[in-house]
Amino acid sequence: MSPIPVILLRPNSRSCATSSPDPYAHLLSQPSSSSRSTPSYTPYFVPVLDTEFVDQDGLQEVYREGSEKWGGVVVTSQRAVEAWGRAGEVVEGEGAAVAAGKGKGKAREVEALSPSSTWATLHFFSIGPSTTNALLSLSFNVRPPPELILSPSNAGNTPSLADLIASHFSSSSRQTSSTSPSPSISTPPSKPLLYLTGDKNSPLLSQLLLSSSPPILLQPRQTYLTSPLPTFIPTFSSLLCSIFEREATSRKNGKLPWVVLFSPSAVELAMAVLNELDAFRERRVRFAVIGPTTGDALRKELETEGGGQMDVLEAGRPGAAGLVEVLRKRDGLM
Repeated sequence: MSPIPVILLRPNSRSCATSSPDPYAHLLSQPSSSSRSTPSYTPYFVPVLDTEFVDQDGLQEVYREGSEKWGGVVVTSQRAVEAWGRAGEVVEGEGAAVAAGKGKGKAREVEALSPSSTWATLHFFSIGPSTTNALLSLSFNVRPPPELILSPSNAGNTPSLADLIASHFSSSSRQTSSTSPSPSISTPPSKPLLYLTGDKNSPLLSQLLLSSSPPILLQPRQTYLTSPLPTFIPTFSSLLCSIFEREATSRKNGKLPWVVLFSPSAVELAMAVLNELDAFRERRVRFAVIGPTTGDALRKELETEGGGQMDVLEAGRPGAAGLVEVLRKRDGLM
């Protein structure tokens, strides 16, 4: 059986510095247990969105002021982590320059006053492994201590992240009040949580935490905005046409190609290309998504475009392993 095409609407994250392959490319290219020599899938990467970091001066000022006014930091995307890291590195660079000017005798004093010394005492709430890995990959003087990075076991799920945050502060409250003779009462953090977001941020997390008992306040701060890459439509269209032509002349495996979507932002752009190629009417592709929010956006768009009966396969957990697991199960390649 020839490998099944899998079009991933994301950049290839292969690291040139470490020669580490993209995890999706690596796992999708592995043979299944039923075919020990031939890869199960052929991965293709098509980047969809361009990212522009915004208000870096403002974010630098937030970092510079330190963590005293915040109860924690919430991050739900790698891009937000990158924006935070950039701002932190600028501020820490300023401190290093001051330390160098004061000489060795004052270096320890300046280091003690560094903003990183206060942010290193605050919990960072991460939505999943990709965001957590991004936090752990920040430069040493900006990176949160690993033990202060908290992530739900059901990663990539906003309700689970909300439950984790609410449970964390409820637990902290009970521990604090356990020394008091009065009954333990769950209380929210006395300070808001800093919520690093993009321009297409869903209000769901804020709504869930405000409706928790007692409510927890998030203070969103936009750190980046996204826009369609001008190369996306021609690249995606050309790749689909090439795959459709090959499949038309050789349908040995009988398996349609997969299109994998990673964010709601990519759904509308991808649907425009697929609709132009009659992919819905002729059922020429199958869909897989990472995360329930993306799945909901895709189903809604499919109903609008007349493809509402098409199946949407949702990875049980975010990341390459979760995606490959559900694809292999659906294709009988376990």
